[in-house]
Amino acid sequence: MLSLAVIRMDGLAQELLANRKKKTLRKLPKPPKPLSVKPLQFRYYSQLREMTVALKKIIEESVLPYVDSIIEEAKRARPKVDERKDAYDDTIQQIMNLAKTQFLRKYPESFYRELATKMATSTSSLNLENMNRTFKKLFGAEYSRFESWITQEVKSFVRVNVKLISSISTDHFDRVERLILRGAQTGKLSKDVAKEVKAQFGVSQRRAAFIARDQISKFNGDLTQLRQTQAGITKYRWSTSGDERVRDTHKSNGGKIFSWSDPPATGHPGDDFNCRCVAVPML
Repeated sequence: MLSLAVIRMDGLAQELLANRKKKTLRKLPKPPKPLSVKPLQFRYYSQLREMTVALKKIIEESVLPYVDSIIEEAKRARPKVDERKDAYDDTIQQIMNLAKTQFLRKYPESFYRELATKMATSTSSLNLENMNRTFKKLFGAEYSRFESWITQEVKSFVRVNVKLISSISTDHFDRVERLILRGAQTGKLSKDVAKEVKAQFGVSQRRAAFIARDQISKFNGDLTQLRQTQAGITKYRWSTSGDERVRDTHKSNGGKIFSWSDPPATGHPGDDFNCRCVAVPML
């Protein structure tokens, strides 16, 4: 059964053909500007930031208090060639394993999966709302299609994002362990090692912010392409966010018409890392 949108599009095509014969083409309304994904990106980052704060607390409470004794143990053991020379390394591993266990109890993989699933469905809903707003403006009917592919797209997003979220804590623990081990090996002061460890919290938070911005933009861009092409829309107008953070290559794409089948050198809107540009459909 044809949807109302398809019927409206067919009727519009017939009208345009008739008007062309009369040389009196009716100009289509301008598509509305898509709703921003920024609120979704902020929501995603807020959840990831809470996770990094918990990570920071665990490191401060379960790892840093032992740095001084580890450094002292290394000083006593390293000059000697006996069975105790690697004792401080074992101590570091034991402390780090305990911290990892505490973190995984609070943030198991099920948390990552649930969060990624919520963000995927929310992004899809916002993207669908943008499609409906466009179709209502142009055709007076909502976008209506059977999307057999959407389940797989959500699964793919969840799979990738579970790995990315997990990498925040995994990489953080690895960096902390290397810093403490190196500090013990080189005889650094415990206060200097602690300072280096604390500096890693900022690294993890910036990583969380990047994941939130980049993944939501990419997924929204992918859904836009899939839905527009399924609706028969083959071209789009590149629209930037219009601020000073737009990179030069994307700024030069602004306002230009591109085909979904022939992407520009930058890729389609959302393809590039942290891209905030959008594809406005052209008919």
